[in-house]
Amino acid sequence: MELSIELVPPTLPSAAEAAPNRQCTIADAGGRCEVFTLDATSGRRRQVTRRSNGTTMGDISPSGATIWWFDDDLAGVGRWMVQPFGGGPDVVALPGVAGGRHAGLAMSADDSAAIGVADETGFDVYLRRSNSDGFTHLLRRHGAGEVVDLSPDASRLVIASVPQSPTALEVHDLTGGVPTVLSGAEMPLWSSGFRIGDGPATLLLTRQTEAGYQVGTWSAADGSHFWPEVFDTEISTSWGPDGSALIRQDRHARSRLLRLDLSNGRRQLLPTPPGTILDANPHADGEIHYLWTDVQTPPVARRVLLRDAVSDTLSGSVSDTVSGRPAADSGADEIWAETAGGPVHVLWNPPTGEAGESTGQPWPTVFLLHGGPHQQDRDAYDPAIAMCNAAGLAVARVNYRGSSGYGPQWRSDFSAGVGLTQLEDLAAAREELVRRGLADAQAVAVAGWSWGGYLSLLAAGVQPTLWRAAAAAYPIADYPQAYAGGTTELRALDEHLFGGTPQQHPQRYRDASPATYVAQVKAPVLLIAGVHDPRCPAAQIESYADQLRSGGGSVRLIRSEAGHGVQSGQASVDELIELVTFLAGELHDQNVTALVGSEAP
Repeated sequence: MELSIELVPPTLPSAAEAAPNRQCTIADAGGRCEVFTLDATSGRRRQVTRRSNGTTMGDISPSGATIWWFDDDLAGVGRWMVQPFGGGPDVVALPGVAGGRHAGLAMSADDSAAIGVADETGFDVYLRRSNSDGFTHLLRRHGAGEVVDLSPDASRLVIASVPQSPTALEVHDLTGGVPTVLSGAEMPLWSSGFRIGDGPATLLLTRQTEAGYQVGTWSAADGSHFWPEVFDTEISTSWGPDGSALIRQDRHARSRLLRLDLSNGRRQLLPTPPGTILDANPHADGEIHYLWTDVQTPPVARRVLLRDAVSDTLSGSVSDTVSGRPAADSGADEIWAETAGGPVHVLWNPPTGEAGESTGQPWPTVFLLHGGPHQQDRDAYDPAIAMCNAAGLAVARVNYRGSSGYGPQWRSDFSAGVGLTQLEDLAAAREELVRRGLADAQAVAVAGWSWGGYLSLLAAGVQPTLWRAAAAAYPIADYPQAYAGGTTELRALDEHLFGGTPQQHPQRYRDASPATYVAQVKAPVLLIAGVHDPRCPAAQIESYADQLRSGGGSVRLIRSEAGHGVQSGQASVDELIELVTFLAGELHDQNVTALVGSEAP
C-alpha cells in the first residue's frame, strides 16, 4: 500500500516580494523535512539545510537575497540562521542571544527583520537592520505572544498576545511615540499583517462576534474599521495583490476561497473544487496559488484567477444552512448526530472493495480524534485513514464542540467542562453510527494525537463501557502536571479554557484530567510519549502509565526520541503502524504490517 506522509502541515513556497522567481520551501530530503531554495525561472532547486532531525521552519527575505531557517532542537528551542540565496556560510541572526522558542519572524521591504524569541515566562522582540550584523532589543512581554508583522518601511511593528485579552494587538511606532493597543476583551481580535507596498501602514484585522467573524483594517490616521457583513464560520485572511482581502473560510469540514473588496465590502467567491484549501498565496499577476486536498487526494498545488471570482450567494448560519447534510436515514460519508449542544458533524470512512463501495458493515471502528482543541477534521487526505481502512477498520472523525469550522458558539462551547463536553459529542456520534448499523457496537476504539490523544484517554476513563481500546500519542494524561511542565503558549490556552490556573480552579482541572479516572479504565491502552516533548511532557504520560499498570490495567508505553511528534517520514510510518496494529489487534485479528508494509514511500 502506498502512503503519502506529511511531517508538517503542507504549505506553498514563500516567494520574495521584490523577486518572486526566488522562493523558499520546506520539502522532503531523504525522509526528513529540510529547507530548499527554488528559482522559478530556471527551475534550479538547492538544499539549504542538512540536519539529522530535519528543519521545519524557513523563510525568504523580501529582496530574495537571504534565506532564514530555524535551528531548533527536538524541544523546539533554537536560533534563527541566515544564508545567502545562492549558498554560502550560515550566520546566526542574533549573535549572543540565548536560544528560545520561535515567536514570530517578520521582514520589511529593505530586509530588516523583527524576531520574536520566547522562553518560559514570556517573549522578547529584536530588530535586525538590513545589511547589518547588529541588532536592537525592542521589548519584552510577559506571557504568550508573538511578532505578527513589520511594516514595509520598517516604521511600525505589530505584536500579538492572547486574542481575548485587553492587549490582543500592540502596534509600535519604531520612530517614536506611544504604542497603540487594540483590545480583544469584548471581541477576540487577530491580525494578518500590514499591506504590502507604498502608502500608510495598514493592518488587516479579523474579529469574532457572537454571530461570526468580521474583516477590518487599522491605520494610524483612520483607526479601526470593520465591514458589517459577518462570516458565519472561521476565516483566515491575507492581503491580495490589488489591496483586497483574500479570505479562506473553513466551513463544515471543507474550504472556500473568497475576495473581499475593502473599498466597498463586496464579497466574491473564487471557483475551487470541493475539498480543503490548506494554504493560499496571491501573486501580483492576479493569480491565486492554493494548496488543495480531499480525502482521496494528497495535497496538490492549483491556481485560480481573481478575475474568475463571482458574487458570493452563500448565507445563513450553522443552525439553518448545513452544507451537504444528508437525509436522516442516509448511510452517507457525512453524518450529523444530535447532541446537547446541537448537531455534531461526523466524517465516516469505511473500508471499500475494489469497486469503491463499502462492504461488510457493521464495521469495527476507530474514532480518530483531531487535536487542538480548536482544529477540525476535514475533507482532506490523511494517511491514518488509509492505513486503518487497509486493516479492515472504519474511521469516524468527529468535529466535536470546540472544533473550528462551525462558528464561534460551537468553537467556544465547553459548557459541560473541558474535555467532558467533547465526550458527550463522541458518545452521541457513536450511538448514531451504531443505530445506523455502520459501527459494530462491540468493536469501537478511540485514538488521537496531542489533544486528540488526551480525549482518547479521558474517554477510556469516563466512558469505559463505550471503548474497546484507546491509543494516545503525545497526549495530556495528567492536566495539572501537563500545565506545570508545558510552554507559555499552552498555559495561556489552558487558562482561557478553564478560566484560570490549576491553583485557582483545582476541581475543574481534576475533572478534566484523564489521571482522575485511571482506576475506571477497562480498555487496553497504547501510549506514545516524546522524550523531548515541550507541549505534553513525557513525565505526566509515564506517571499515568504507572498508575494504570499498578491498578491491573493493560498498557503499552512507547518512549519516542521525539518532541511533540516525530520529524522523519520513516518514523511517521513506523508510528502509524504501531498504532494501527494495536487497534486492529484489539478490534479484530489482523496483521497490519503485512498489509501496509514497513518502508516509507
